Amino acid sequence: FRAFPAAFPLVAYLIGALAAVGRRRVFVCLDDGTLRAYDAVDGTVEWTRQAADHGRVLPTVVDDSVVAANATGSLHAFSRHDGSERWRTPVAGPLGAAPVVVDDTIYLVTDAPRVFALD
Repeated sequence: FRAFPAAFPLVAYLIGALAAVGRRRVFVCLDDGTLRAYDAVDGTVEWTRQAADHGRVLPTVVDDSVVAANATGSLHAFSRHDGSERWRTPVAGPLGAAPVVVDDTIYLVTDAPRVFALD
């Protein structure tokens, strides 16, 4: 565990935000649907993308991608390196939890509740 200086901008965002960590980056989702990637060592913003029109997105790191599920029922994959969108797909219903990855399959749970598997 690394203690960050009090001025580190990530601290402000982590309060009330959803985050995922993967390979020297911290991915933070804010209430306005913004997904940001921070360098985990010095806290600089590496990229910012709009992952939803409104509401939080639920991030998960999968290999070289950040997969983000949003409350309106879509799933987006962004490059972990530069934030470029790799793909998106609609899902039947609002998602109630962050995606879970097992082997090469992404599992999603909707508010219904229903479970979907994408491979």
